[in-house]
Amino acid sequence: MPATLHLPPFLPTPSMNSSVLLRSALALLTAVSLDAQARDTVLHLPLADALADPAAQRIVGTTPLRFGASSAAHADLVARDVTIDGTAAPLRENAARRDSQVPSDESVCAQAFVDAMKRLVDSARQSGAGAVVGIVWDYKGQVQDDPARYECHAGSFRSHVALRAQFARAMPPASGQPGAHVALANLDAVPSTPAGKERYAHFLTLPKPRAFALTDDGSWRFWADTPDAVDKLFDDCARLHKRCWLYAVDDSVVWDTDEPRRIASAAQWRSVTAPVAPKDEHQ
Repeated sequence: MPATLHLPPFLPTPSMNSSVLLRSALALLTAVSLDAQARDTVLHLPLADALADPAAQRIVGTTPLRFGASSAAHADLVARDVTIDGTAAPLRENAARRDSQVPSDESVCAQAFVDAMKRLVDSARQSGAGAVVGIVWDYKGQVQDDPARYECHAGSFRSHVALRAQFARAMPPASGQPGAHVALANLDAVPSTPAGKERYAHFLTLPKPRAFALTDDGSWRFWADTPDAVDKLFDDCARLHKRCWLYAVDDSVVWDTDEPRRIASAAQWRSVTAPVAPKDEHQ
C-alpha cells in the first residue's frame, strides 16, 4: 500500500492575495494526485486465460504470436525490439454513483492486455510482418521473460501491460516439435490418471481432425471429427475456467514436459503450425 500522505492544514491569512491562494491550492492538489498515482501493484497472470478471452481472440485473429525471447531464434526479422504499452482505467460500473463497484485489478489488467494485443497486432500489420515472436514483458526496462504469464502493473488511475516484441517476415520453423520423441499410442507417456489414459486410448480411435488436452487439475478434454477441434477444446477450457495444455493433435504428440513451452491456447497452436512463407528477395 502507498504511504499515507500527511499534509498540514491550509489556513489562508488576510495578507494572501488570490494568486498565492491559487498556487497553494494547486500544490496541494498535485501532492494528493502524486500520492494516488504512486500505487504500482505488480501482477503475473496466466497468459493462456488472457489469450482465451473472446476479445483477445478477435483482435489477434490469424496473426501468429510466440512468447518468450527464445522464440525469436532464426527468425527473419523486419523490425526489432518494438515496444508496446497497453493501458486500461479502473472505471466504476456506474460513474454517476460513488458507491458503485470498483473493478478488480485482475479485470482491469485483462483489459490492458487486450489493448496491448490490439496495439501489437496493428503495429505488426502496418510493418508488413507475418508473425510476432520473442514477446517479453518490459515495463520501464525491467524485463520479465515468461511465456506462461503476462505482467501487469496496476495503478490507482491506470493499469499497464508493457511488452517488447520482434516482428518477423514469417513464423520461423520450429527447432523441434514438442513431444516428437513420444509415440502417439504410448499410453504410459500420458501424464494423467488411469482414467485419463483410458480416455486418451478412446480418443485415438476417433476420426480426425481431433485434439486432446490435459488440464491443470488432472482432468482432460478432447474433440474429434471437426476442423475446429483445437478451438472447441480451448473454448471448453475457458468456459470451465480450466487451464489446459494440448497433448496430441491428429496423429502427433505436441506435449512438452517443460510447462512454459506447452501449447496453452488456440492462437499459440496456430502460431506453431503457421506455414513459413517464401522470402521475397526483392523486399
